[in-house]
Amino acid sequence: MSSGRIDLAEIAIHEPAVALAPLEHYLAQVAPHGRTMLLPALHHAQTLYGWLPREVQQAISNALRVPLADVHGVIEFYTMFYNAPTAHQVVRVCEDPACTRAGGTAVWQAIEQATGLEHGQTNPQRTLTYERVTCLGMCEHAPCVTAANNQRAISPPPKSSAFLAGQMAPPELRVYGEPKLMLGRINRADPTSLADYKAHGGYEMLPQAMALSPDTLIATVETYNIFGRGGAMFPLGRKWLFTRGAPGDPFHKHIVLNADESEPGTFKDRNIMEGDPFSLIEAMTIAAYAVGAHNGWIFLRGEYPLAAERLQNAIEQAEQAGLLGRHILGREGFHFDIELRLGAGAYICGEETALFEAIEGKRGFPRIKPPFPTTHGLFGEPTAVNNVETLVAMLAAMRLGQGEWQKIGTAGSSGTKLFCLSGDVVQPGVYEVPFGLTIRQLIEMGGGVKMARPSKPS
Repeated sequence: MSSGRIDLAEIAIHEPAVALAPLEHYLAQVAPHGRTMLLPALHHAQTLYGWLPREVQQAISNALRVPLADVHGVIEFYTMFYNAPTAHQVVRVCEDPACTRAGGTAVWQAIEQATGLEHGQTNPQRTLTYERVTCLGMCEHAPCVTAANNQRAISPPPKSSAFLAGQMAPPELRVYGEPKLMLGRINRADPTSLADYKAHGGYEMLPQAMALSPDTLIATVETYNIFGRGGAMFPLGRKWLFTRGAPGDPFHKHIVLNADESEPGTFKDRNIMEGDPFSLIEAMTIAAYAVGAHNGWIFLRGEYPLAAERLQNAIEQAEQAGLLGRHILGREGFHFDIELRLGAGAYICGEETALFEAIEGKRGFPRIKPPFPTTHGLFGEPTAVNNVETLVAMLAAMRLGQGEWQKIGTAGSSGTKLFCLSGDVVQPGVYEVPFGLTIRQLIEMGGGVKMARPSKPS
């Protein structure tokens, strides 16, 4: 069977008619929201059909009032959407450096031998599609694949095809370092339980934050000296201040969590989302109170299915407990809702304005700046975009207090930082350490560099 995508006209000739009733029921529910539901609709349709036939694209186009050419353009933009026949089950094997060095080549060779497929091919029964892809964000468990819509670590290379049926449990979260100010609940609290999150100190900071005026809260956050952890190092308190001061009412202001962690070798955000998802919901709610925003969005890379499941569960439990929605904690007029948006394999969507385009139902191309997101962000409205680590650092600083927080780290960078160790180290994982630690010290914490085994004499 040939690999690659085929022409839609050819599909129409050879493919049986698609039963649209299940999709139309879903589209009737989301249609009032228009184009911003394009990504969720495409994900939903692909779950139903395994790929996105022309009839499906037309139905989505009609319901959301998005030109068919634009729907097709969005599908073509993302690597995880298919407009040619594809199996419901797609096995993706990482071939980035960490996985390759850990035996990834042997993994994909074993899969190809077991299935008879090459990269990009689907078996004749259309039960399995196989791809080799870039980083899956599980470098501490290398080599890795995704199968049965769950992330799996495959080490050593499989001797059977059990993993193809999703019969392997997700690997454990490997978090290390001291002090664990951001990672302390991971592997201790149940990430699926709001009650257990509260039992381990969760939702203690939200009422404390709401006891302050928004202006006082922002001023307090500024004293923590927290810089953005997504790369730009913009001061968190200043970003909130600018967004709060931008013209617009709370119904037209937004908090966006950038969870599109796609840089090869990076997996710290995934560990937080899988291991402590409620902390992000609490932190986003604090940000919304400070900024004066009623709308929250989480943009998560499509390669993180378990994180998506955990975050959606956390959102729903928070809604049921009155910690999201209207009049949060009984505060008249404080409303905040969060929507989860899944990406579909586009590295560029980690850039904040490309992320806005994706949420709005467009191809994720970056915008020209200025204007900046604090005044013209999502839907052209004031938006505070924060990274996963940035928000949990804010929670940790609030819990510890300014004085104790500033005792940790350096004069210019207070608190702790998360680092990802993978590759040729004895103990790969996410390490939380004070600012100021050297790379040598960090590697020593990970057990040092693995020594190459001497080759046996021939």
